[in-house]
Amino acid sequence: MPEGHSPAPQRTPGLSFVVPVYRVEEFIAACVESIIREPEFADRCELILVDDGSPDDSIRIAQAICGMLPNVTIITQENKGLSEARNTGIRAARGDYIWFVDSDDEVLPGATGQILDRAAVGVDMLALNFETIGGTLVRGVFSENCEQAIPGTDFLMSGNPPMPVQFYVFRRGLLAEHDLWFEPGIYHEDALFTPQAMLCARKLLRIERPAYLYRMRPGSIMAASNPVKHVRDMIHIVLKLRGVAMRADVGRAGRQAIERQIGFAVSGVRYYWRRTSGVERRGVKRVPEFVQAVTASSSGFTAKHLGVAMLFLPLMSVQWILARLKRAGGKLA
Repeated sequence: MPEGHSPAPQRTPGLSFVVPVYRVEEFIAACVESIIREPEFADRCELILVDDGSPDDSIRIAQAICGMLPNVTIITQENKGLSEARNTGIRAARGDYIWFVDSDDEVLPGATGQILDRAAVGVDMLALNFETIGGTLVRGVFSENCEQAIPGTDFLMSGNPPMPVQFYVFRRGLLAEHDLWFEPGIYHEDALFTPQAMLCARKLLRIERPAYLYRMRPGSIMAASNPVKHVRDMIHIVLKLRGVAMRADVGRAGRQAIERQIGFAVSGVRYYWRRTSGVERRGVKRVPEFVQAVTASSSGFTAKHLGVAMLFLPLMSVQWILARLKRAGGKLA
């Protein structure tokens, strides 16, 4: 059972900051200070720090800075990974809205006030603008509408919105109503969580003023990890998103929006696949299911899908390929 500290105030906070902590002793002080220095923090917010079994001094540094504040909760658990740390934060959160902040990033001055003000209109999600430090993050083109809330499905269809959850604020009730959780044990968990949340969001409002400082560093989980796990997990995400798209209750617009995200995930598979060795590739499973998923889109079979499918043909059994062609009437589609 997690060890909780610092009694929480009785008043319901407007915003809960959920910060997983693991091996960030160089950055955690700046992260925590950026949150608690916000003028609205004392009366309208809470901070939940989830120590995910960090072996360094990260949580002790954070505790020295904010451990005595009444609206700060520190939870310690065995190392379970980022997804489970965020899920622990969701369970502990009491705020009307949740903002997942990574412990090596920072909240920009004035962000909390603008979030609370814009959330007051009753939206399900807020999309945040951001700045980067330590590198440049490629940004896709998507909705520039910052004046009125739109359905999350429309936001997904507007282009290529970023998927990291740090760039969004979620109504806590939205997550509870639709039983939305981060899937444990996978990389790119945001690529599965965020589009499903958008699919459920009736009102999503974009905020133009930058609210988040995103740190790009070589020692991060994504930068230091093995490409073959990325391949496996992206294949898993494609299959999961395909299941979401096939649900009857998502409707035509929702299906098209999720299929767009499947296309982006397929591109991710291709990206990491090209960075794996031949030995690593032989350990990749579920290839036939993946190829079937990307070639069965109701949006049509595309050249991109064919190119990705061809990458995996050497790993597929001849029997499976022939059976698939026979069921399709001689066409791999």
